[in-house]
Amino acid sequence: MSDDCLNIIVIGCNGKLGRDLMELFEYEDKQKFFVHGVDIEDCDITKKDDLENLLDGTKGSISNVINCSAMTDVDSCEIYPDKAFKINSEAVKMLADVCLKNEIHLTHISTDYVFDGMNPPYMSDSKTNPLNEYGRTKLEGMRERQRERERGRRRRRREAEKERRFGRRSAQRRAIGEKTEADAWPREDAAPGIAPRKAGFAVIFVAFFPRGSAGNVDKTAPVRSNVPREA
Repeated sequence: MSDDCLNIIVIGCNGKLGRDLMELFEYEDKQKFFVHGVDIEDCDITKKDDLENLLDGTKGSISNVINCSAMTDVDSCEIYPDKAFKINSEAVKMLADVCLKNEIHLTHISTDYVFDGMNPPYMSDSKTNPLNEYGRTKLEGMRERQRERERGRRRRRREAEKERRFGRRSAQRRAIGEKTEADAWPREDAAPGIAPRKAGFAVIFVAFFPRGSAGNVDKTAPVRSNVPREA
């Protein structure tokens, strides 16, 4: 497997959508995609422990997760709305959290049931209006994925800004270090015959006399001089 190969996990590989997707990958270049399918026997997406066991510690090795798992029986979603919400919405949020923590790109598959069937065709920015529990729970799962994506974008912006700031400071420190090293003594590139400069220091002694001490001097005493007088 080459360094440019995408390592992909397909969750829900035994469902109808998952099987079709795995079949499509069979026709792709194996040097570009390495695909591993998991289903509920391997990972129950409603259990965070299962998701963490599957994905934690894979940062840098798993590039993409494609979520094909869902509760898709429309009638069952109407009978068991809580179960539908847990699988189609809450589980998506947990999966998105784990993917974000491990820096894995998550692709979540939605459904046209998030629309009301009026005024097709639908685009990604078309107004949603689900008419049943299946559509409502899938829509909430979409929103959880979008919220997680925005959190990921904000985190990446913060990291980029932090790296920019600290990178600039590091560059300044390196420049200061290089300048200090260039000014160090003795200089090996000093001109011949000229002694290199050496660092040194001077000590200045300052004498302090107590206030009034000058008054102890006898001002009437003759001043002695070593200069000879004229004859």
